[in-house]
This record gives sequence, C-alpha cells and structure tokens, in this order.
Amino acid sequence: MTNCPFTKRPKSFDTNGFGRFLFQGNVTGSATNLKEVVVTFDGTVTKENAEEKSNYSLKSGKAIKSVVLSEDAKLVTITVEGTLANNKADAVSVSNFLDAKNVEFTTVDNTLPVVESIKSLGTKSLKVIFSEPVTDLKQSNFTLDGKAYFGKVDLGANNRSVILTPFSSSSLAVGAHKVSISGVKDFAGFVSLVSTHDFTAVEATATLESVVLTFSEDVDPSTISASKVYWKSGDSKKTATGTVEALADNKFKYTFSTANSLPTGTVDIHVEGVKDYSGNEIAKDTKVSVKPEIDQTRPEVNKVSGVDATTIKVTFSKAINAASAEDVKNYTVLNKDGKVISVQSAGIDPTDNKSVIVNLYSALSTGENTLTIKNLKDNTKLQNTMLIIVEKLLELKKQHHHLKRLLVCQIVVLF
Repeated sequence: MTNCPFTKRPKSFDTNGFGRFLFQGNVTGSATNLKEVVVTFDGTVTKENAEEKSNYSLKSGKAIKSVVLSEDAKLVTITVEGTLANNKADAVSVSNFLDAKNVEFTTVDNTLPVVESIKSLGTKSLKVIFSEPVTDLKQSNFTLDGKAYFGKVDLGANNRSVILTPFSSSSLAVGAHKVSISGVKDFAGFVSLVSTHDFTAVEATATLESVVLTFSEDVDPSTISASKVYWKSGDSKKTATGTVEALADNKFKYTFSTANSLPTGTVDIHVEGVKDYSGNEIAKDTKVSVKPEIDQTRPEVNKVSGVDATTIKVTFSKAINAASAEDVKNYTVLNKDGKVISVQSAGIDPTDNKSVIVNLYSALSTGENTLTIKNLKDNTKLQNTMLIIVEKLLELKKQHHHLKRLLVCQIVVLF
C-alpha cells in the first residue's frame, strides 16, 4: 500500500483570489432561551462577516434584531425580534462567509434566569447581568441594603442586564453593599429565585492615562500596588504601571503606560488585594465602570529653580513627554546682555516626571537672564502642547549660586 501525502485545507481560505474568505469548519446551533440563537464555529471567523445580519435567516421566519460575535471569535449570538417557540425545531441559514448551509437546532428553555454578576458603576448606579434575556423588570424585583429599592430600572442591550440608579444620591455611598433580586422573569415565563449579592461601590474617575480610586475608608498603603489595578482587552490584562500616587489616605491615582492606556468608551477597572488597617480585604472581583475623559489640558510651568549656575529645573503642572523635553531646540536662554547661553542637554528629572532639567554650556550671568520654553508636550495620548513661556531669571552672585524666579515677569505668548 502506498502512503499518499496530502495538505490539510485550512478552515478559512481564499476561494477566489479576491480576498473573500469562506469558513470550512464545523458549525452547530443551539437555543437555550426564547430570544437567542447561538451559532458555534470550531474555528475563528471575522467580525465583519459574522456580525452582518443579512448573512443569517431563520426557517421560522423570525426577524433578526442583532448579531454579536464573542471575544474569541468562535461564537455568534443572534437575538430575534419577538420570541422563538419553546421545544420546537428550527434552523438558521448561514451564508456568504461559509458554504451556505442550514444549521438545525431545537429551542429548549427549561431553566430559571439567574444573576451572573453585579458590577458597580461608581456611586450613582450598579449593573446586574443575567444568564439570559429577562423582561418586565420593576423596582419591586430589587432590595438594596435590606430596604425596598426606589430608583430607575433601565434594561441593557438585548435584555441581558439592567442598570439600577437609586433616586437617593447617598444610597450607593463608597463602601460595601448588598443587593437582593427576586421574581425576575425570562421570556418563557420562568421566575428567578431570591438571590443576594455583595458588591463594593468604589468612586472612580479616569482619563486615558490614569484612574483615581476612592475607597470607603483609609487603606493600608503597603497593599496598594499598580499591578493589582487593571482593565481587560479580551483575555489580556492591561495593568497600571509605576508608582501609585496617594492623594489622600483613601484616595489613590494609578497611571497607565501608553501601551496600556484606557479605551475611549466605558471600561471596567478591576481592583485586587487592597486591605484596611484591620486586614479586611476588598471583595474579590471588585470592579468599577468608568468612562475616561480625554485630557485636553495644556501643561503649564509651575516653578523654575536653579540647581546651580549651569543647571535649571523647570517644574510643570503635569507629566511631560520625554522626547519633547529632550529636544534642546525647545529652550532658549539669554544672558543679561541678550546673548545666547547654549543649552547642552535637557531631559526629564529621573525622580519626577513633571520636572525637566536643563543643562547649560556656560554659567548664567549676574543679573537678569531670560528662559524661553516652547513645544513641550504632556505625556497623555493627545500630547497636548504648552504655550510658549518666557521666564525672567535673576542670578545672584553669593557664596552659592542661587536662581530666583521673578513671577511678575512671566510672559505667555498666545497665537
């Protein structure tokens, strides 16, 4: 017998040389509730193809409301208008990005809806996520910290979640809370049992580069770590970096590198391992949703000081971009006679990313000198650029060189 070698055809391949890819793997279908059909692929598919509604149709004729591809790109959830018939066979036709085929399934909903998770949305709202789409939610389905819930009840996308916003602004104060949920109905009429869930309300604000977290009490600073605060991109953790800045005994600023900067939309910030002085640790899986604000504030000069006669330290209102700080063309120094004192080098102070050290080839003259700074950018994603600043500097010849900043002589050049 002769062994004939062969090449296995990939699950996705170019069928015509014009960039159209067809999926060639196995496809299965299922429906465990009356609102959703799940199509599972045994390989990955592209978001562009998988989320195109026109690529699907149901044998039962039910209209399709939305199509969402999972993060691993192997599962598509089709939400229908109206409801599917329980315990009935059906089929979904999938076309255009695979060999057209009908994927058969039977709708079987025989389970009660349950709460999958609770998510704090800061001190104003919380989000409850269910195992399946639910309907007809009311205030009476919820109690908060043992009391009847009074507030807004807003269903989320495709009825899979609900946002609760209490009318009282003090109901979700920073700290530990309990929410109880009961009597929630799915689209088959099954009613959830009573369940109680702990969550921690953490106040948070964010830019694309940083997150400020306020805890309910003073915390042990030895348990504060940048590596324990992160957001997720798929299965990848994007952790904070560097030294955490303590703004108060219960308030901390976490900084994210350019590579790990936050997205522009709402994102969950995960917090781990923080303890109070009694050793009580923040609840597991604590996370708070934030919508980062885009920082459009220009950096400003807060202080100019002299390290010695040939070294100037400039402190800004925010962290400065290293590349712009190191460009010596961004600094001009003139002595009292208006002659240029050449800048030898410049760079970020290794102990403070808000400060720049400017080194001169020769000493400042006795009397009034002038420092002009331009084009320096902050360390945000937008890299906001400073306005041109002209500083009058006074060099006094004493036992030790001392540089004095004359605040009354600061000039901001506007365009």
